[in-house]
Amino acid sequence: MEKGFSFVELFVTLAIVSMIMMIAVPSTKTLINRERAISDASLLHGALQQARLHAVTTGQATTIQAVNNNWGSGWRIYVDPNRSMKAEDSPKVIAERGARSSHITATSTVQDGVHFLPNGRAILQSGGFQAGTFSVCQAGSASSYELIISKIGRVRRASEPNSTKCTNPTP
Repeated sequence: MEKGFSFVELFVTLAIVSMIMMIAVPSTKTLINRERAISDASLLHGALQQARLHAVTTGQATTIQAVNNNWGSGWRIYVDPNRSMKAEDSPKVIAERGARSSHITATSTVQDGVHFLPNGRAILQSGGFQAGTFSVCQAGSASSYELIISKIGRVRRASEPNSTKCTNPTP
């Protein structure tokens, strides 16, 4: 008696494995995109908190600003005593983060950056209070993770399953 697989058995096994892979690969890609968006939202949330904490603990006004006016390209945290919103004018850069894989949008009030005073409040360059929302979009989906800056400078997170801000295509 011969041992081994017949051509038909091998073909059926490959067909079953192929069907399983066709189901598993797209869901894996969705999972990876969701985890990247969660990670990017967590990093930006932490950076906003770091900027606010630095302002409060050192008594120095601190700004967090997008690199090249694009939050997806990364951000920079720096001491900004005269509210110039220019990192090159800063005596001290505190932290920098490079490009992110998620699409990040911001409302107009925080698009240019967020400036924290030593009391923890966020203010605009004009001196008015600053509040706004960052949307970290999941690639290929309308889902986003929102970072909302309140009137007093606190940052909170929320999930938005059908965000109108997230119309980004699959990478």
